[in-house]
Parts: sequence; C-alpha cells; structure tokens
Amino acid sequence: PAYFLRGGGGGGGVCTRRAHVAGTPQLNFTARFAADYFVDVVVAEVAAEAHVDAVFFDEVDSTFHNYAWRNFNCTRTPPWPPFTTDAAWAAYRDAKASAMRGAVAALNAAGKVPLLSSMATHTNFTAADRCLIGAHRWPEELLVPAVRGTHGFFMRFYEFWMLDTYDVNCLEAQLENALWEVSIGVPVVVRQQVPHNDATADAAVDFGIAAFLMVQQRYCYYGVSSGWLDDNWTYRAQYATRAVGAPLRNATRVAPHTWTRSFARCASVVVHLGNQTAEYRC
Repeated sequence: PAYFLRGGGGGGGVCTRRAHVAGTPQLNFTARFAADYFVDVVVAEVAAEAHVDAVFFDEVDSTFHNYAWRNFNCTRTPPWPPFTTDAAWAAYRDAKASAMRGAVAALNAAGKVPLLSSMATHTNFTAADRCLIGAHRWPEELLVPAVRGTHGFFMRFYEFWMLDTYDVNCLEAQLENALWEVSIGVPVVVRQQVPHNDATADAAVDFGIAAFLMVQQRYCYYGVSSGWLDDNWTYRAQYATRAVGAPLRNATRVAPHTWTRSFARCASVVVHLGNQTAEYRC
C-alpha cells in the first residue's frame, strides 16, 4: 500500500481512479521507491519494446493543472483527499514531474517519443474551472521545463481541440498555450471531436483545422474523430482540400479572438474564435 496514495493525508484508504479504469490505485510518486518503480520497471519495459516509436501518457495534466484531490477518489464516503495542505500537494506534483522527466529521458534514450496528453482547457469540475489551462494551479511555463529537463523531447496531445462547448476565452487560452509550446520546440498533436459521419460537421472541421494551422510547425498533427475507437476515425475531405502548404510566417492576432497566418498555397487563413468560423483566402 505504501506504493499508492492514501486518503486523509496518508492515513486513510487507498486512493483509486474514479474515471477511466475505475478502481485503479494511484501511485504515490512522493515515495521514491514508487517513482523509481514507475520509471525503472514500467517505463523501461515499454522502452525495450521493438517496433514502438511513440508512447502515449493519458491525462498528464490532471495533477498539474488542478488540485490533485479533485482527480482522485479514496476508499471512504465522503472520500478523504490524499493531500490535506497545499504544500503536500505541491510535493506530490513536483515528484510526479520528476518521474515523468525520468520517463521522457528513458524513452528518448531508446529512440522513442512520449506523447503527453493534455485535457486542453477541458474539465467538468466547476464552471470557474472550465478552462483548465486558464485556471491552472501550475502554469504550463513551469510544467513543460520540469518534465522536459535539459534535453528531453516530447509531444503534447490535445484531447479536445477547439471543442464547441468552450467559451471564447477558453478557446483563446488553448490556442495561446499551443502557440507557446511550439515556440519552444514542443510539437502538438490535436484531436477535434465532431459527430460521427455528420455532414453538418464540415464547418466545425474547417474551424478546427484553421485553428490548428495557426500553431502548425514541423511534427505537428491534426486529427478529427467522434470518439476514441478505430470506427470513430473517418477520413475527412478537408484533409486534402485544406492542405495549404508550409507556413510562411507566424500567426498574428488581428482583432480580439481573430488570428491569421499565410501559407505557401494560401494567401491567408483566418480563424474567428468568437463565432467558431474560418476563412480560407486561397
């Protein structure tokens, strides 16, 4: 049990996930032997796998951008929070960042690229926290260097890119966050959620692609799906029709919540975050 988080500041029941794979115990990264086990055994096994180029880590931000006790459930009703003070939570946050840094280094040494998932300004806890990155406890400017270290390389994966339920401030925060990441050499992979095989989603896809084009650099990728399974990913015509070539310059904000960028095969792409529309002036 010492490997796992416990409620009541360590004196309660083992904390388990309440979302995907419900009931799974949560590693206590503050305990050095647990963090070492994660890097030296779990990650090392994956690093040694042949024919694996990239390794995906889900919901990495759940610790860093929120109080961790909002993301853990402990065996008791009501559940005990695993951290009773900000200092205890910060110690866990730092320890997890250190473990992730070790994971990045181990995978890089084996020629593999980690994909670290971001909830991408999306959370269901309270209206005030609906912009995860905009309402963070630990800014991305601190998280990325802490996980990357001096020479580490990873890619950021956005689970919900430009989701239509976000308000404009959330969309702006998401775009600015991705722009900052690519500016320091962290490529982004984004996934947009749309209804399955819904022709009315074409405008939404045009918007999502335009927003992605504002941040596109080498090794950045866009995809659209209605869910997480193979059948949820269908080919969209815009993959070809919105292929505008290499960017000629960085994106520019030309009005509140409006950005534009020029490309080799398109004079300008404009994205309007306020009404979630796009213009392709090609």
